[in-house]
Amino acid sequence: MTKKLTKTCLLGMVGIMAISLAACGDKTNSSSDTPANPSPSTKAVKRISKDDFTKAFSHKKIDGHTFVIQDNSQLRPVVDNLDKTLSQAKISPAGCDAALRQSSLGLTSHEISDTLVAVSDKPSTRIIVTTAMSDRQKKAYKSQEEQTSKCGHTTLSTQGVNHGLEINIKASPIKGYENISKQAALFDVSIKRSTGTSDHGYQAYIWLNNDQAIRIFGRDAGIVKSTLQSATKALGIAKK
Repeated sequence: MTKKLTKTCLLGMVGIMAISLAACGDKTNSSSDTPANPSPSTKAVKRISKDDFTKAFSHKKIDGHTFVIQDNSQLRPVVDNLDKTLSQAKISPAGCDAALRQSSLGLTSHEISDTLVAVSDKPSTRIIVTTAMSDRQKKAYKSQEEQTSKCGHTTLSTQGVNHGLEINIKASPIKGYENISKQAALFDVSIKRSTGTSDHGYQAYIWLNNDQAIRIFGRDAGIVKSTLQSATKALGIAKK
C-alpha cells in the first residue's frame, strides 16, 4: 500500500466505520422497505464476477468520474487497524463494539477475498462489491433494526487519544430496486469530535437477491445514489 493510499484509508477509517454501521442499523421502515426475503415480484440477478467488475469500472467513467481497480489486499491493513482500534476503544452504549466491528467496511479479514474495490479520482468515491456474502454479513443486515435502536448514536474513545467521537446515523430507503434486492438504502452519517471538528459521509447500498452486495461510499448524497444506479447498470443488473 502506498503512503498516500495508507493516509487516505486511515483518515477515512473512522468515517468508513461509521458509514458502514448503517449496514447493520436502520430503524426506518425496515419491515416494509427492506424485506428479509424477496417478494413474488423479484427476479433472478446475474452473479457479478471479478471479470464483470473489471470490465465495468477499470479506467471507466461513471457519472463523469474515472474509476480504477484497487487490489482487495490493500483493504487488509485498514481492517487490521480498525480491529485494533475497536479492541482498544471504549464504546458506549456497551455492546456496540460488535456492531461497529462488523460494520468496518462491512468486512472481517476472512471476507476480504470475496471483495472487489474500485476508487474514483475526484471526488473520492468507492465502489465495493461483495461477491459472496458470509453468514455473518447476512445476519448483520437482517438485524439492522435491533442494532440501530441500540447503536444509532454511539460514542467512541481510544486509549492514548485525547478526544472522542460521537457518531450519528440517519437512514432512508432507496426506491426502485425492489425486484432485484432484499434491501436498498442511503445512510447519512455525521461524526463530531470533542476537539470541535466534524466529518460527514454517505453510503448507498443494495443487498441483491443472489446474496451479493453493491455499496457506494462518498461525501455527497446525490453522487453516491447516482453512482449506485450507474454502477448497477454498468454491471448489467437492471432495476424494475
